[in-house]
Amino acid sequence: MAASLPPKLRFLTWNVNGLETALRIKPHRQPDRQKDVRKELEEADVVFLQETHIKRGNEDVMREFPEWHQFYTILDKAERGVAILIKKTISFEYIHPRQDDDGFIVLHCKLEHQPYTLVSVYHHQKDEAILSRLSEYLQNNATGMMVIGGDFNAVFSPFIDKKEPTINQSHSVLLNRLKLFMRSLQLVDVWRWLHNFMRFYTYYRRESTSRIDFFFVPEECLWRVQSCEIEDVPANDHLPVSLELNNAAVSSGYSPKDIPIKYTFTNCDVRCTIEDITTAIKSLQVSDTRRQDKIPASVYKTFATDGRILQYLQILYNRILDGSFDVIMNHFNDSIQCQIQRQGKCQNFHFFNVDYVILATILARHLDEKLESLLRRHRRPNYNTRVAMIYYFPEVPESVEMSLLEHAFESASLSPEFQALKKILRRSPSYGASQSYLLCQGCPLTPLLHSLLLRYVTERSVGVHNTGDIEIYAYKYFVNVVVPNNSPLGRPDEINVNGLQVRRNIATSLEHVYVYNPQS
Repeated sequence: MAASLPPKLRFLTWNVNGLETALRIKPHRQPDRQKDVRKELEEADVVFLQETHIKRGNEDVMREFPEWHQFYTILDKAERGVAILIKKTISFEYIHPRQDDDGFIVLHCKLEHQPYTLVSVYHHQKDEAILSRLSEYLQNNATGMMVIGGDFNAVFSPFIDKKEPTINQSHSVLLNRLKLFMRSLQLVDVWRWLHNFMRFYTYYRRESTSRIDFFFVPEECLWRVQSCEIEDVPANDHLPVSLELNNAAVSSGYSPKDIPIKYTFTNCDVRCTIEDITTAIKSLQVSDTRRQDKIPASVYKTFATDGRILQYLQILYNRILDGSFDVIMNHFNDSIQCQIQRQGKCQNFHFFNVDYVILATILARHLDEKLESLLRRHRRPNYNTRVAMIYYFPEVPESVEMSLLEHAFESASLSPEFQALKKILRRSPSYGASQSYLLCQGCPLTPLLHSLLLRYVTERSVGVHNTGDIEIYAYKYFVNVVVPNNSPLGRPDEINVNGLQVRRNIATSLEHVYVYNPQS
């Protein structure tokens, strides 16, 4: 008898710009509007809403959802507001909510018998501290599978997440806060992870068209993702975003009292600080994902302030970085593997032991800060004389030649960082003359290594044609290159560097066309 597939749950996040207005029939303008809104909500199991505009005295709009468990904020004015709706047809166990009237609601619960932390967020442009408050709360209280959805009023890339690459100062400020928030919880923009080079927007206004509505999940939980789509349905100004996750059960492994850690201390040069380790532990996702050593993240979270554990990890990591601890012989970077679907292809996903994830997180944060400092501020191109090209991996590489990765680090003046990283990266089986590192999905370092490699290959490709009038802007999943109209780089092409396949396309050719018509 074939094994049954794990159940799936469908999530939806939507800025409705006033829930009562969104449900109202307008036969003279939009006769099918109410049907479309209700139908889209009904197809989901869990709904995150933003800008519900529910104020004290007008909560009656929630009577429109008798078949849903309802959790929502009530404000003094009919503005802002967030909500979470859980369909009553799925198994639901309420634990407790945490509300913040300024823009978020957190629901701790069980869905189909699995623990979840659900978060609906509306990040208003004037909110300065909402994400830092939310981050601190989630680091200390999130359990199970964490799903965050909402309107964050920030654009990750002006070249690929906006119709026109204009500079919006408020978006830039909010983006910096959003990046810190994501880094603090090891979050991934799920839609971009699945559609790494596509242009499709969630916010449509005459003066602004951009992608500012997101679903985030912890990087280590990407194996649960089945799909994430921007739904092309009639709407006021925002399109809904859907997310489908498998609801596979995971085992808990050891309990804290069973932790098999031996305290063996030796002298070494300090490279990782206690603060580094504590910060990394706080960012761990407590879903008790299966591990080879059977020690779940919850054990480390439980002992996050235990001086013995922190000292043990500090000494272990510094022995690894100075080369006195053999990660291969001691199975430090071993993992459990499963297969996931990404961009229509099967890929291996790795579940590393938590002590490895902590060290990889520390190194990833250091590398991320370095790469962030190398980014140049974008300028709006003159499209009468210039064309914007997008460079991306058509298939995400799962390995890279050691020499190529080293050259990529050297080109970015990051040689010391490479010497540290190569101590913990896994090596692929050697079948030829050249040796390779595995780029493992599930390792916090892998997205940054992909970004660095893509930047390096792009710069090598552009270098022979660069006459000083070419601008290069590197992002996590792609590189944008602005070139003169008559440049040979202004045409689509395929590039191969040491086995790495990179594709070049005109940015606008990757755009999903959605016709926004507020009068329809």
